[in-house]
Amino acid sequence: MQKLKISLLSFFAVGLLWAAASPPEGSLGGWTNDQLKAEVYRLRREIQDLREKLGYSETVEIKGKNSVKIPKDAWELDDFESPSPTSGIGGWSLEFDHNNMGTTIIPNPYQRLVGGSPLSPGFCAGMKGHLGPSEAPWTWAYLQTNLNSQGTTVDLNGYKELWFTVKGDGKYYITSLRRAIVQDYCDFQADFVAPEQWTLVKIPLNKFSQPTWGTQHPRTFNDVKNMAFSPELHEADFDLKVDDIVFVK
Repeated sequence: MQKLKISLLSFFAVGLLWAAASPPEGSLGGWTNDQLKAEVYRLRREIQDLREKLGYSETVEIKGKNSVKIPKDAWELDDFESPSPTSGIGGWSLEFDHNNMGTTIIPNPYQRLVGGSPLSPGFCAGMKGHLGPSEAPWTWAYLQTNLNSQGTTVDLNGYKELWFTVKGDGKYYITSLRRAIVQDYCDFQADFVAPEQWTLVKIPLNKFSQPTWGTQHPRTFNDVKNMAFSPELHEADFDLKVDDIVFVK
């Protein structure tokens, strides 16, 4: 029943997103563009709540520095306390389209931001700006890193979950695991909400999936090149901070 409800809500949300992207002048069936966007946010939050109940993701309130215990055998990718990642990954970067469609991003180029989560309060990574419309030649914005300094692939099949702390504007975002076998940008991804207070997000790797528009591949993660965070909502501002990124066995 929950899966059916998610499907119905997703169908309705997609319809509203299409309507919000191309409404007639000022309204659609009595709905203004702002009202449509507000309804999309409401439906997405309800979908996210249902996804959490089904185990697609989990959020944990961070009450202090020692409120979250990282397992000893986890791979702590980056807590951003050092200028260079201590785990041996490649450096972080901010990338975005240059199609003159309204996308902006700061800081540009990438730099650490002062003030991290309570788990590592010195620094974090983040991006802030505006994402242009979802139409050709397409708009995008990414906070991303290679998973090793050589730029080669990494086998993540020994890990069960991705953990990270997040703070933002209450909107939806996407985290992606980019595999070498995927050649059409149809990467494995999962969505999450960025609350206004620092929150720990836990996403099982077996809940990452590809969008349906590209070539589909088996869900395995033996050839991951890099990972990324990106805003999900087009024609909207975004404000995202991430910290304490960990792969857990």
